Amino acid sequence: MELATFGDIVFKVDSQSVKTLSEYSRKGSSRWATHEIIGAEIKPDYLGAGQGEINFKIVLLLELGSSPRADADELWEMMNTGEVAALIIGGIPVGDGLWYIETLEEAECFINIRGEVQKIELTAILKEYF
Repeated sequence: MELATFGDIVFKVDSQSVKTLSEYSRKGSSRWATHEIIGAEIKPDYLGAGQGEINFKIVLLLELGSSPRADADELWEMMNTGEVAALIIGGIPVGDGLWYIETLEEAECFINIRGEVQKIELTAILKEYF
């Protein structure tokens, strides 16, 4: 079952593999300018929407049908080339536009006795691209 996609990356659960997002969070902001007025209160003016941000973790496990190194490298390539893509969760696009990977952090890399990468845990920060 396909849970989410980000560009060519598919997060899914089926009889062959498990690749899911966890600890998902999304935040946004608005942009305001304030004008100092002598003898009066500050006057705020709405400038527009701020840039949205999404944070999540991905755990890639060899025993769950993933190729942790190849899957992680695909995300690193997307970040390093500035690729933008839609993030779709549950068949519904997140936000009004596209997203790019601002930050990736790779941790808990475990290599088994055959020299294969058994596990990689990634933390990703995506930013909205207008």
